[in-house]
Amino acid sequence: MNTKSCLTIGIPTCGRPEAIEGCLSSISRNLKIDHRIIVVDSLITNRNLDIYSKYPEIKCIQFDSPIGPSAARKIIIENTQTPYLLFLDDDNEVTPGSIEKMISYLEEKPHVDIVGAAWREHGDFSKRAIGQYFHFGQSGDKQLVYKSFLGFDDANEMKMTSVKVDVVLATMLIRCKVFERIQFDPRYDFFFELFDFFMQCYRQEVIVHALPQIFFEHKPIAYSGDTLRQKTGSDVDRQKFVEKWGLHPTGAIGFQGHNKSKAKSSFLNRGLKQLGIFG
Repeated sequence: MNTKSCLTIGIPTCGRPEAIEGCLSSISRNLKIDHRIIVVDSLITNRNLDIYSKYPEIKCIQFDSPIGPSAARKIIIENTQTPYLLFLDDDNEVTPGSIEKMISYLEEKPHVDIVGAAWREHGDFSKRAIGQYFHFGQSGDKQLVYKSFLGFDDANEMKMTSVKVDVVLATMLIRCKVFERIQFDPRYDFFFELFDFFMQCYRQEVIVHALPQIFFEHKPIAYSGDTLRQKTGSDVDRQKFVEKWGLHPTGAIGFQGHNKSKAKSSFLNRGLKQLGIFG
């Protein structure tokens, strides 16, 4: 593995000092290769600044009021000069060897552009799908897009070490040359930003793999102040997605989480009802 100055870690954060402190501490403990860290903090406090002062490898880009995660990710990309960029949410924690294995995977498979890993949430892997797939349909004059899930348990039962998917979790390692073709779209306030990003990947034939045997800890923490998630509704961002792509996102189907008896999620039902397709 060529590890010299090959990696930037980008972390958007907004009003969760306990989360970002845990994230940064886990990187310091568990990552053994040279790296840079870029934090975009859009609800900066003195406590956050005290945390960042402990880590000389951090570049902190500050905002006094919340910006959306897609805008934050775009800023991180614009400030990255390494071949690889790993995005972490601020409530993720790095496990030993996880990042090194992801880099090794991309170096061994030059045709793959993005890799994602599993999340362990409160000791449980089954709360989050490791990968998603796009599906397309039509209802009258409406073009539909929805997603299906690949759960960790299903991948584990099949002894998968890697799998080609359309969407991975937000903890993803990306070859930076990909950003010559795709980009995070700052028009989204909070919702649909990853949906949009991976739709770009799908259309541009960017190759995305999930690695079920590599995982990060996910430790959700409440926000200390209002973010754009609280200030804006998902319907506004949904309409932006529709106007951009000409597709109506209707949600997802498949097995997700603990309740495998629900083959059709309530999320899909709500999306179809909004379009007047049933109910």
